[in-house]
Amino acid sequence: RKFRDIARAIQADFEGSVPELPDQLRLLPHVGEWLVASVVAFGWGRSAVVLDGGCARVASRLRGKPRQSNWQARIDLRRLAGKAGPDRAFDAAVADLGALVCISVTPRCDACPARRYCVTATGTDLDEAAVLGAEGADEQASL
Repeated sequence: RKFRDIARAIQADFEGSVPELPDQLRLLPHVGEWLVASVVAFGWGRSAVVLDGGCARVASRLRGKPRQSNWQARIDLRRLAGKAGPDRAFDAAVADLGALVCISVTPRCDACPARRYCVTATGTDLDEAAVLGAEGADEQASL
C-alpha cells in the first residue's frame, strides 16, 4: 500500500519521475529521512549520510559513546567519510559493517576493518581527532 501511495504521488506530482531534490522527496507520503538519503546516495549518486540502526551503532561504538542522537550519528559519519563527504560506496560499507560485523548483541570486533580506530574495540579512549579527524579521514574512508 505504501509503495502504491508513493508511486501515485510521483506520477501525479512529478510527472512520473522520482524527484532529485531531498525537499521534494520529503513531500512524498510515507517517505522519511532514511529513504530520502538512500535515494539521494544510491539512486542519484550524490553525497548523503544513509543512517539506519546499524550505521548509528557503528558511529556510536567508534566514539565509545552510548547510543547517540541520529543528528550526532549523522555528523560523526559525515566527518568519518572525510573531506569529500560520504558517497555511495561509503554508505554501503558502513551499512554492511553495521549489519554484518558491528552487530547489536555480540559485535565481531576481531573481523572489523575499523577496529584500530574504534574506542569500543580497543577499550581505550582514543583521541577523537584520530577517530573522526581530518588527518586520518582519507585512510579511514578507505576502510
